[in-house]
Amino acid sequence: MPPSFGGAPPERGAPHRSRIVIPVGDQAAPNSKQQARTVRRRRLGKVLGVVSMVIAAAVIVAAIGGFFWWRSYKLSPAYSLARIVDAAGAGDTQTFNEMIDMDSVARGFVPQIAAQGFGRIEELPEPVQRQIMNTLPQVMPAVRDAIAAELQRTLAESAQGVRVPVGVLALLIPRVATIEQNGDAATATFANNNRTTQLTLARDATLGLWRIVGVTDEQLAAYLAAQIGNAAPVNNGNTLTAPRPAR
Repeated sequence: MPPSFGGAPPERGAPHRSRIVIPVGDQAAPNSKQQARTVRRRRLGKVLGVVSMVIAAAVIVAAIGGFFWWRSYKLSPAYSLARIVDAAGAGDTQTFNEMIDMDSVARGFVPQIAAQGFGRIEELPEPVQRQIMNTLPQVMPAVRDAIAAELQRTLAESAQGVRVPVGVLALLIPRVATIEQNGDAATATFANNNRTTQLTLARDATLGLWRIVGVTDEQLAAYLAAQIGNAAPVNNGNTLTAPRPAR
């Protein structure tokens, strides 16, 4: 029998114990780098999320502000004037006439016709004044029609043949007309080919828009004065002549 050295020999068939190896030193570095990248990604995601929310909030605020600005602009003289110009260019006589108080325009235009054709009425002899005043009612329908036709022609030409939606035209109107507003009254001045046409507008609270209530145009006044003078000469029997207002 072989000698024994203080311990029982391992039994045959007993399981072999496996060793557990714990990495130390530089072997743990890859895990640390991966964790750092994960942290950076999370931080970047949070930053991008905050930036996205700020941009979204800015877009929403801008959209709300633009909506209310446009609602306010639609109540401005420029927008109503754009509708009138659009109607003139499209030949929409119904809309054009609805947005112009032709009776008021004609009444306000009579002094301009008198000044161009006959001088200041109060400075004329009394018989001539009576003859003028008696003649005007007879020619007022023609005056109204002439003013409406010339005004429609002038406004249609101001658009220079460009057909765009009314909303776009409303933004372009301030480039072709000088608009000044004072409360419920406003003026719009068009200058074209050495001819100046000034429109007086008044707010119509019932319709929620602005209407033309007056027109100042020396060339048109001279032209109409000539037409009236030819129909009923009152200027010392002389016939008046004046060219049609330039385009």
